Amino acid sequence: MASVVPENTDCTLADEFSHIKRWADTNALIINFDKTKELVLHRPNATKHNLPQSLAGIEQFFTVILLGLIFQSSLSFAADVDYALKVCSQRIFILKQLRAQRMPLEQLHTDFQTIILQRLASSLGPFPQC
Repeated sequence: MASVVPENTDCTLADEFSHIKRWADTNALIINFDKTKELVLHRPNATKHNLPQSLAGIEQFFTVILLGLIFQSSLSFAADVDYALKVCSQRIFILKQLRAQRMPLEQLHTDFQTIILQRLASSLGPFPQC
């Protein structure tokens, strides 16, 4: 569940969170407070960040993984791209080892599509295709 509280608003973060807790109670849902985290988003080139006071028992994060994508508080996807490139580099090394052991080219091609192209496609999944 996500909630967005703009910087300039009459509704405080505590008010918004109490609304979420009431909604969960009304709908017979349990919020796992041990897993509840807060991600404060800000402009990428902001010179100063006025972080709001964190709610009691809720930890603030600057990077979070949601649905397999790495989100940063500055709205940069550099960490996600770096991670995808690291994984693909490791998998290319595996393919080179398999080629050195004389794996047939057709099988190497299939493995490439399976372990590298699928990883890249999953990273680009939420974004429109060209």
